[in-house]
Amino acid sequence: MRNDDRSYKHLAHLVKRAQRGDAEAFRELYERTAQAQYFNVAAKVGYAAADDILQEAYLVAWKNLADIRPRAFIGYVRRVADTLCLQYFERGSHPRETSTDTDDFAVMDTSAKLHGSDPDKGDPAPEVGRRDATRRLAQALREELDERERETLLLRFYQDMKIDEIAETLEVSPSTVKRTIRGALDKLREKLGVLPTGVVFAAALQRAVEDPLAAGVSPKPAPSRASWADRAVPAVAALAVIGAIGCVAVAAGLPREAPAAPVDESQVTAEPAPEPAPAPEAGDTAAPELASMVTERGATVLAFTDESAVAEVRLTDEAGATYAPAEADTTDPTRPVFRFHVPSGTYQLRATDAVGNTASGEITVTLPPEEPVSVAG
Repeated sequence: MRNDDRSYKHLAHLVKRAQRGDAEAFRELYERTAQAQYFNVAAKVGYAAADDILQEAYLVAWKNLADIRPRAFIGYVRRVADTLCLQYFERGSHPRETSTDTDDFAVMDTSAKLHGSDPDKGDPAPEVGRRDATRRLAQALREELDERERETLLLRFYQDMKIDEIAETLEVSPSTVKRTIRGALDKLREKLGVLPTGVVFAAALQRAVEDPLAAGVSPKPAPSRASWADRAVPAVAALAVIGAIGCVAVAAGLPREAPAAPVDESQVTAEPAPEPAPAPEAGDTAAPELASMVTERGATVLAFTDESAVAEVRLTDEAGATYAPAEADTTDPTRPVFRFHVPSGTYQLRATDAVGNTASGEITVTLPPEEPVSVAG
């Protein structure tokens, strides 16, 4: 399944086809949206009742499809499912399920079938460790986040929706979506410690959401770069350093590049004019803020917070040479991260966000000394 097949526009296209009587389009619509709804329903009523409530919610959507605005389908199903959950509790006293205490070894065979691993080959410890991490993340999603935080996080990192698309679905402002995501991630960090980053986090959340799967839903293809299991152990040291940055996606997940050279204005060739910056959000007059600065593998990693996303960051040394970041990760636009390969020294930092707010100040980069090379006598 390609990412564009899960896009907001593609889902709306499926709704339009289904409204013309295309049952296959509705089946595809169910397959692409039901798992996130299933996880949210199960967080409220438990997995024992979640299947029936999910099926009933989509049956209601099918019966009333002609009255649903195509781009509002996910929001419609969510509201129907919420109502059905309330009715479920009104019919009697039902304890809320919050965890599934299943022995890790007992479920390894099921996990292998779903995710393509074979627990009979090699050491089973990594699979057990992955399942434990998946279970803890799933439990934190259910128990530590409120309903809006959980739903927003799933729409962003499981349903692959953009900030403005989530805002339209939930009928809130984009800035509210950003604040909600930030608050949800902070709660998860407080509970779980350092989170995986970038596509590793997306893969981890995917595993948590898809275990178990709803009836009629297939596993979503894993992110192409890496799975949490593949990168969890080697990433621990890097995450321990970068975790303080406080963002989902960081430069550590990007390919390495050569050190940035000073910008020589005389060598700059003409390029197409950049697209105009988006219109400022109401009340966004604050300049970007430097959230943290750490040194990692000889690079200086700068993390920022900003409501409208940071568009440009530059460092200028005492001689007037300007440096651009060697790597940038803006997966979470409210907490972008920039990696600079610059020598130790004092620099003027300038950061500008997408609506023109600018912050500047002085930073001091201190790199650890290189290890001396020993020469055999």
